[in-house]
Amino acid sequence: MLTNNSMETLYDNGIYKERFSWYFTTKFLDGFNDTLNELEPDYNSFVYVGGSSFFYRCFLEYGKEGALAFRGLDSADMVSFSPWVIYTALSVMHTSEKGFLYDFSVQNSAVSLDRLIIPLYLGGGGVLEPNFILKIYTNSYDRDKVFLYDRALTRFRCILDPYEKLALSTNMFVLVPSLRDMFILKMDMIDESRSKLRVSDEVDILTLVELAYRQGTDFSYFLRSLDQSRQSYNSRDARVLDLHRLFKYPDYVNSIAPRNYLLFPPSEVLSDCFYRTSEFIKSAGM
Repeated sequence: MLTNNSMETLYDNGIYKERFSWYFTTKFLDGFNDTLNELEPDYNSFVYVGGSSFFYRCFLEYGKEGALAFRGLDSADMVSFSPWVIYTALSVMHTSEKGFLYDFSVQNSAVSLDRLIIPLYLGGGGVLEPNFILKIYTNSYDRDKVFLYDRALTRFRCILDPYEKLALSTNMFVLVPSLRDMFILKMDMIDESRSKLRVSDEVDILTLVELAYRQGTDFSYFLRSLDQSRQSYNSRDARVLDLHRLFKYPDYVNSIAPRNYLLFPPSEVLSDCFYRTSEFIKSAGM
Protein backbone atom coordinates (compact mmCIF):
# COMPACT_ATOMS: atom_id res chain seq x y z
CA MET A 1 0.00 0.00 0.00
CA LEU A 2 1.17 3.54 -0.70
CA THR A 3 3.07 5.06 2.22
CA ASN A 4 2.59 8.63 3.41
CA ASN A 5 6.12 9.38 2.28
CA SER A 6 5.51 8.19 -1.28
CA MET A 7 2.18 10.06 -1.42
CA GLU A 8 3.87 13.32 -0.44
CA THR A 9 6.73 12.79 -2.91
CA LEU A 10 4.41 12.18 -5.86
CA TYR A 11 2.10 15.01 -4.80
CA ASP A 12 5.01 17.45 -4.52
CA ASN A 13 5.92 16.62 -8.13
CA GLY A 14 2.44 17.58 -9.23
CA ILE A 15 1.39 14.17 -10.55
CA TYR A 16 -0.35 12.49 -7.65
CA LYS A 17 -4.11 13.01 -7.66
CA GLU A 18 -5.62 13.94 -4.30
CA ARG A 19 -6.99 10.74 -2.75
CA PHE A 20 -10.56 11.86 -2.04
CA SER A 21 -10.95 12.99 -5.65
CA TRP A 22 -9.30 9.75 -6.82
CA TYR A 23 -11.96 7.80 -4.89
CA PHE A 24 -14.74 9.45 -6.93
CA THR A 25 -12.76 8.85 -10.13
CA THR A 26 -12.30 5.12 -9.52
CA LYS A 27 -15.95 4.73 -8.50
CA PHE A 28 -17.01 6.46 -11.71
CA LEU A 29 -14.72 4.27 -13.83
CA ASP A 30 -16.12 1.12 -12.20
CA GLY A 31 -19.69 2.15 -12.99
CA PHE A 32 -18.74 3.39 -16.47
CA ASN A 33 -17.05 0.12 -17.47
CA ASP A 34 -19.87 -1.93 -16.02
CA THR A 35 -22.42 0.06 -18.05
CA LEU A 36 -20.33 -0.09 -21.23
CA ASN A 37 -20.02 -3.86 -20.88
CA GLU A 38 -23.80 -4.18 -20.50
CA LEU A 39 -24.41 -2.09 -23.63
CA GLU A 40 -21.60 -3.60 -25.74
CA PRO A 41 -20.91 -7.17 -24.59
CA ASP A 42 -18.40 -7.78 -27.42
CA TYR A 43 -15.98 -5.32 -25.74
CA ASN A 44 -14.43 -4.27 -29.08
CA SER A 45 -15.88 -0.79 -29.57
CA PHE A 46 -13.75 1.17 -27.10
CA VAL A 47 -10.12 1.03 -26.03
CA TYR A 48 -8.41 2.82 -23.14
CA VAL A 49 -5.17 4.54 -24.13
CA GLY A 50 -2.79 6.87 -22.29
CA GLY A 51 -2.63 6.98 -18.50
CA SER A 52 -5.85 5.01 -18.04
CA SER A 53 -4.36 1.98 -19.82
CA PHE A 54 -1.44 2.10 -17.36
CA PHE A 55 -3.89 2.29 -14.46
CA TYR A 56 -5.80 -0.82 -15.52
CA ARG A 57 -2.62 -2.82 -16.05
CA CYS A 58 -1.43 -1.84 -12.56
CA PHE A 59 -4.80 -2.80 -11.10
CA LEU A 60 -4.71 -6.18 -12.85
CA GLU A 61 -1.11 -6.86 -11.75
CA TYR A 62 -1.29 -5.65 -8.14
CA GLY A 63 -4.99 -5.46 -7.30
CA LYS A 64 -6.19 -2.75 -4.91
CA GLU A 65 -2.63 -1.91 -3.86
CA GLY A 66 -1.85 -1.05 -7.47
CA ALA A 67 -4.91 1.22 -7.66
CA LEU A 68 -3.90 2.98 -4.43
CA ALA A 69 -0.30 3.41 -5.52
CA PHE A 70 -1.15 4.69 -9.00
CA ARG A 71 -0.47 8.37 -9.65
CA GLY A 72 -4.12 9.16 -10.37
CA LEU A 73 -5.91 10.58 -13.40
CA ASP A 74 -7.57 13.89 -14.19
CA SER A 75 -8.82 12.50 -17.52
CA ALA A 76 -9.15 9.26 -19.47
CA ASP A 77 -8.34 8.91 -23.16
CA MET A 78 -10.37 6.41 -25.17
CA VAL A 79 -10.46 5.31 -28.77
CA SER A 80 -14.08 4.59 -29.71
CA PHE A 81 -15.40 2.83 -32.81
CA SER A 82 -18.99 3.35 -31.60
CA PRO A 83 -19.10 6.73 -29.82
CA TRP A 84 -22.86 6.51 -29.32
CA VAL A 85 -22.26 3.67 -26.82
CA ILE A 86 -20.22 6.01 -24.60
CA TYR A 87 -22.87 8.75 -24.74
CA THR A 88 -25.59 6.20 -23.93
CA ALA A 89 -23.57 4.81 -21.01
CA LEU A 90 -23.13 8.30 -19.54
CA SER A 91 -26.83 9.04 -19.96
CA VAL A 92 -27.72 5.80 -18.13
CA MET A 93 -25.31 6.63 -15.31
CA HIS A 94 -26.66 10.19 -15.06
CA THR A 95 -30.15 8.87 -14.32
CA SER A 96 -28.97 6.24 -11.83
CA GLU A 97 -26.75 6.16 -8.75
CA LYS A 98 -24.04 4.21 -10.55
CA GLY A 99 -20.67 5.96 -10.64
CA PHE A 100 -21.54 9.24 -8.83
CA LEU A 101 -22.12 11.04 -12.17
CA TYR A 102 -23.99 14.24 -11.33
CA ASP A 103 -23.76 15.85 -14.77
CA PHE A 104 -21.81 15.88 -18.06
CA SER A 105 -21.62 17.68 -21.39
CA VAL A 106 -20.23 16.75 -24.82
CA GLN A 107 -17.99 19.15 -26.72
CA ASN A 108 -16.01 18.96 -29.94
CA SER A 109 -12.30 19.59 -29.59
CA ALA A 110 -10.98 22.76 -31.20
CA VAL A 111 -8.24 20.59 -32.74
CA SER A 112 -10.43 17.99 -34.47
CA LEU A 113 -14.13 17.28 -35.01
CA ASP A 114 -13.29 13.60 -34.42
CA ARG A 115 -12.08 14.27 -30.89
CA LEU A 116 -14.78 14.68 -28.26
CA ILE A 117 -14.18 16.34 -24.90
CA ILE A 118 -16.64 15.29 -22.18
CA PRO A 119 -16.31 17.16 -18.85
CA LEU A 120 -17.79 15.18 -15.98
CA TYR A 121 -19.17 16.37 -12.64
CA LEU A 122 -18.55 13.56 -10.16
CA GLY A 123 -20.07 13.61 -6.68
CA GLY A 124 -23.11 15.38 -5.30
CA GLY A 125 -25.08 18.36 -6.52
CA GLY A 126 -22.65 20.81 -4.93
CA VAL A 127 -20.01 20.13 -7.60
CA LEU A 128 -19.58 23.41 -9.50
CA GLU A 129 -16.61 22.55 -11.71
CA PRO A 130 -15.94 19.42 -13.82
CA ASN A 131 -13.54 17.18 -11.91
CA PHE A 132 -12.85 14.55 -14.56
CA ILE A 133 -12.68 14.59 -18.36
CA LEU A 134 -13.19 11.89 -20.97
CA LYS A 135 -11.29 12.46 -24.21
CA ILE A 136 -12.77 10.34 -26.99
CA TYR A 137 -11.00 9.76 -30.32
CA THR A 138 -13.37 8.64 -33.07
CA ASN A 139 -13.89 8.86 -36.83
CA SER A 140 -17.18 10.07 -38.27
CA TYR A 141 -16.30 8.81 -41.78
CA ASP A 142 -14.93 5.32 -41.07
CA ARG A 143 -16.17 3.42 -38.03
CA ASP A 144 -13.41 0.80 -38.37
CA LYS A 145 -10.45 3.21 -38.29
CA VAL A 146 -9.54 5.95 -35.81
CA PHE A 147 -6.54 8.27 -36.06
CA LEU A 148 -4.45 8.90 -32.97
CA TYR A 149 -1.19 10.89 -33.19
CA ASP A 150 -1.31 10.44 -37.01
CA ARG A 151 -1.53 6.66 -36.69
CA ALA A 152 -4.51 4.66 -37.96
CA LEU A 153 -5.85 2.34 -35.25
CA THR A 154 -8.30 -0.29 -36.44
CA ARG A 155 -11.04 -2.09 -34.56
CA PHE A 156 -8.91 -5.19 -33.99
CA ARG A 157 -5.31 -3.92 -34.03
CA CYS A 158 -3.58 -0.97 -32.41
CA ILE A 159 -0.14 -0.40 -34.02
CA LEU A 160 1.92 -3.59 -33.96
CA ASP A 161 -0.35 -5.86 -31.94
CA PRO A 162 -4.01 -6.70 -31.33
CA TYR A 163 -5.62 -5.13 -28.28
CA GLU A 164 -5.53 -7.04 -25.01
CA LYS A 165 -8.66 -7.77 -23.00
CA LEU A 166 -8.14 -7.32 -19.26
CA ALA A 167 -10.60 -9.06 -16.95
CA LEU A 168 -11.20 -6.68 -14.05
CA SER A 169 -13.79 -8.99 -12.52
CA THR A 170 -15.92 -11.97 -13.54
CA ASN A 171 -18.09 -9.93 -15.91
CA MET A 172 -16.16 -6.67 -16.42
CA PHE A 173 -13.52 -6.25 -19.12
CA VAL A 174 -11.56 -3.41 -20.69
CA LEU A 175 -9.47 -3.30 -23.85
CA VAL A 176 -5.99 -1.74 -23.78
CA PRO A 177 -3.04 -1.73 -26.21
CA SER A 178 -0.19 -4.21 -25.76
CA LEU A 179 2.71 -3.00 -23.62
CA ARG A 180 4.85 -2.13 -26.63
CA ASP A 181 1.98 -0.30 -28.33
CA MET A 182 1.45 1.61 -25.07
CA PHE A 183 5.13 2.55 -25.20
CA ILE A 184 4.90 3.71 -28.84
CA LEU A 185 1.80 5.80 -28.12
CA LYS A 186 3.54 7.37 -25.13
CA MET A 187 6.45 8.36 -27.38
CA ASP A 188 4.00 9.70 -29.99
CA MET A 189 2.22 11.79 -27.37
CA ILE A 190 5.49 13.36 -26.28
CA ASP A 191 6.29 14.17 -29.91
CA GLU A 192 2.91 15.80 -30.44
CA SER A 193 3.33 17.97 -27.35
CA ARG A 194 6.81 19.01 -28.61
CA SER A 195 8.21 18.68 -25.12
CA LYS A 196 10.69 16.52 -23.29
CA LEU A 197 9.54 13.91 -20.82
CA ARG A 198 7.28 15.36 -18.15
CA VAL A 199 7.36 13.84 -14.68
CA SER A 200 4.07 12.02 -15.39
CA ASP A 201 5.62 10.55 -18.57
CA GLU A 202 8.64 9.37 -16.59
CA VAL A 203 6.39 7.74 -14.01
CA ASP A 204 4.43 5.94 -16.74
CA ILE A 205 7.61 4.73 -18.47
CA LEU A 206 9.09 3.44 -15.22
CA THR A 207 5.80 1.71 -14.45
CA LEU A 208 5.83 0.12 -17.92
CA VAL A 209 9.38 -1.13 -17.30
CA GLU A 210 8.23 -2.70 -14.03
CA LEU A 211 5.24 -4.38 -15.68
CA ALA A 212 7.46 -5.71 -18.49
CA TYR A 213 10.04 -6.95 -15.98
CA ARG A 214 7.36 -8.96 -14.18
CA GLN A 215 6.52 -10.56 -17.54
CA GLY A 216 10.17 -11.33 -18.30
CA THR A 217 10.55 -8.73 -21.09
CA ASP A 218 13.69 -6.57 -21.30
CA PHE A 219 13.79 -2.98 -22.54
CA SER A 220 15.41 -3.81 -25.89
CA TYR A 221 12.01 -5.12 -26.97
CA PHE A 222 10.55 -1.62 -26.61
CA LEU A 223 13.49 0.15 -28.22
CA ARG A 224 13.17 -2.08 -31.32
CA SER A 225 9.49 -1.21 -31.54
CA LEU A 226 10.37 2.41 -32.35
CA ASP A 227 11.85 1.25 -35.65
CA GLN A 228 9.19 -1.39 -36.25
CA SER A 229 6.46 1.23 -35.84
CA ARG A 230 8.16 3.46 -38.48
CA GLN A 231 8.76 6.36 -36.18
CA SER A 232 10.95 9.00 -37.85
CA TYR A 233 14.65 8.83 -37.00
CA ASN A 234 14.71 12.37 -35.60
CA SER A 235 11.78 11.60 -33.34
CA ARG A 236 13.19 8.21 -32.33
CA ASP A 237 16.62 9.64 -31.48
CA ALA A 238 15.19 12.44 -29.35
CA ARG A 239 13.03 10.04 -27.36
CA VAL A 240 15.81 7.47 -26.85
CA LEU A 241 18.14 10.16 -25.54
CA ASP A 242 15.42 11.28 -23.12
CA LEU A 243 15.08 7.69 -21.90
CA HIS A 244 18.84 7.31 -21.60
CA ARG A 245 18.99 10.33 -19.28
CA LEU A 246 16.10 8.97 -17.21
CA PHE A 247 17.75 5.58 -16.62
CA LYS A 248 21.19 7.07 -16.03
CA TYR A 249 20.41 8.70 -12.70
CA PRO A 250 18.84 6.39 -10.06
CA ASP A 251 18.91 9.23 -7.53
CA TYR A 252 16.59 11.21 -9.79
CA VAL A 253 14.20 8.26 -10.00
CA ASN A 254 14.19 8.07 -6.20
CA SER A 255 13.33 11.78 -6.08
CA ILE A 256 10.11 11.10 -8.03
CA ALA A 257 8.99 8.40 -5.61
CA PRO A 258 10.71 6.74 -2.65
CA ARG A 259 12.98 3.74 -2.97
CA ASN A 260 11.08 0.46 -3.41
CA TYR A 261 7.95 2.25 -4.64
CA LEU A 262 5.52 -0.51 -5.64
CA LEU A 263 5.11 0.46 -9.31
CA PHE A 264 8.79 1.17 -10.11
CA PRO A 265 11.36 -1.47 -11.13
CA PRO A 266 14.27 -2.45 -8.86
CA SER A 267 17.61 -0.68 -9.30
CA GLU A 268 19.22 -3.58 -11.18
CA VAL A 269 16.45 -3.39 -13.82
CA LEU A 270 17.06 0.35 -14.23
CA SER A 271 20.77 -0.38 -14.71
CA ASP A 272 19.90 -2.95 -17.37
CA CYS A 273 17.63 -0.40 -19.13
CA PHE A 274 20.49 2.12 -19.12
CA TYR A 275 22.86 -0.47 -20.60
CA ARG A 276 20.41 -1.51 -23.34
CA THR A 277 19.61 2.11 -24.19
CA SER A 278 23.34 2.87 -24.39
CA GLU A 279 23.87 -0.06 -26.77
CA PHE A 280 20.93 1.06 -28.91
CA ILE A 281 22.44 4.57 -29.15
CA LYS A 282 25.79 3.13 -30.25
CA SER A 283 24.29 0.80 -32.85
CA ALA A 284 22.13 3.59 -34.28
CA GLY A 285 25.12 5.96 -34.49
CA MET A 286 23.43 8.70 -32.50
